[in-house]
Amino acid sequence: MSELLKKHRLTLAQKPDTAIARVTHATEQVHVVSCPDCKGTNAVEPLIVMSDVPLDQAILKIAERARLSVSIDKRINSPSSPLGQPSVSFRWKRVTARQALRALVDNYDLTMTESPGGTLSIEPKPKEP
Repeated sequence: MSELLKKHRLTLAQKPDTAIARVTHATEQVHVVSCPDCKGTNAVEPLIVMSDVPLDQAILKIAERARLSVSIDKRINSPSSPLGQPSVSFRWKRVTARQALRALVDNYDLTMTESPGGTLSIEPKPKEP
């Protein structure tokens, strides 16, 4: 696998606390964020599969599996969003729903914060000056 990645100038960024990895261009800087609250928070899902699902709907479905209340910023799937209107496809094995949610948030440069009431707010990361 490493030869294939090298041949196509790709790199594999593994999340240290999940079994989820991201393949990207070797020149792209990938920020791998740890998720200490992901361990032990809910049962491991044998398989989570989505194919060509709008990002906001994927977030909602995964949050539902984790029994989490989420609030998604409307800019995430807006035509004027820097992300455009992304659709996601993935196949993840042996991860918790919370780990899958964290991976989606990280992969699309979103932030996830928890309110005192327990609702998770998901929004685009602020632009750097």
